[in-house]
Amino acid sequence: MSLATICEKGPWMCTVFYAVSDEFALYFVSHDGSEHVSHIRKNNQIALSIGDTNQFIEAKKSGVQMRGTAEILEQGEEHAKALQLWLAAVGGYKDAKILEDTKIKVMSGLLLKVTPSRAKYLDEKKFGEYIAKEIAF
Repeated sequence: MSLATICEKGPWMCTVFYAVSDEFALYFVSHDGSEHVSHIRKNNQIALSIGDTNQFIEAKKSGVQMRGTAEILEQGEEHAKALQLWLAAVGGYKDAKILEDTKIKVMSGLLLKVTPSRAKYLDEKKFGEYIAKEIAF
């Protein structure tokens, strides 16, 4: 997921691994010293895009763009559920040590939640060429 934040000097973009809940909340893990977390602490307005970077130019396209707010989750029930969701989404761990190292990194980092306010998605297989659908939250 490409995540855009804003600061006094202008926009900033980063890439993060993410998970999506059944309620359309998005979760990602980061570190307190990162630029995007610093920006979110001052201005929680964000934008993001998700697309398959392996799509061929001739293939049917799909992707989503959103805007919303981001917040740092405190420890608690939602944090625990979101962390499990995130670990499952970024999974594919064949090596138990790598999984344990990742869990340690995550536990020393921050878990953030994105609440979308507007989204547009494109799915040419379902809707035809260049037809984007909009969702208001």
